[in-house]
Amino acid sequence: MQAQPGTGLAFFYFDIHDRAKQATRGLLSSLALALAARSENYLPMQKLYDKHAKLYSPTEDELLELLLELLKGFEQAYIIIDALDECDEYHQLLDLIKTIHQCQIESHLHLLVSSRREQDIIVMMEECHTAEVQLSANFVETDIMSYVQSAVGEYRLKRWGHKVQELIREKLISGANGMYVDCLQHIRDI
Repeated sequence: MQAQPGTGLAFFYFDIHDRAKQATRGLLSSLALALAARSENYLPMQKLYDKHAKLYSPTEDELLELLLELLKGFEQAYIIIDALDECDEYHQLLDLIKTIHQCQIESHLHLLVSSRREQDIIVMMEECHTAEVQLSANFVETDIMSYVQSAVGEYRLKRWGHKVQELIREKLISGANGMYVDCLQHIRDI
């Protein structure tokens, strides 16, 4: 897709372990930068840069306006926002998604948003008349098992021996419920 001229692609992952990746400002900045890098029209970004003349950062409204302007320059544009539920500014983010989703009506914008099933997100997404895809527990469990197997086999955990590694695998897989990354991060820090 990236090789196709006229196609924009931007993605953002909200990360609970990275403060800069928990706010809507980070989302807007990242998406705008990714689209600007693929765009042939740098004018909207240049105007915003000149307006602030290095004195202060643009507002979130200005970043949103820039994002929407950049989206208009593509024949097809794809935005992927992952882990919505890990954003600190939850309700502000939901309003932002609605605004971006309204641009999707123009048919050249394709928006994919992922999250755990939380009531606020479910309600907001229903308001946008979106299609929902739920991953089956078997599919997720297989993915988790594969990831855990490779992560537990890493060098730092090999020193603990086979029995301890097996116990770690068993506990992570049985108690994961989609949250295996947090558990593995703690183990990797040991």
